[in-house]
Amino acid sequence: MRRMTPPARVSQFERVLWWQATYLKDQPGAARVLKHWVRTRLTKGMTFGEACDRRGWSRPTAYRRRDEALAAISMGLARDRIARGLH
Repeated sequence: MRRMTPPARVSQFERVLWWQATYLKDQPGAARVLKHWVRTRLTKGMTFGEACDRRGWSRPTAYRRRDEALAAISMGLARDRIARGLH
């Protein structure tokens, strides 16, 4: 059975997808790590640690880059005064 998503929620998802392009354009390394982290969260069968090993990334460094990316997005949202739930 298909799950129906309201149009407003779809629009919200689309805006969230642009956060990386908007807030991480000056941090391509952090953006790349975040992209792989999100992909492992959405895909069954692979952990972020395994993805790091596959790419030859140091796990601690990859986690720091992920945290930098999330912090940059958070600061960008705060700077743009986008309140939680109104994104």
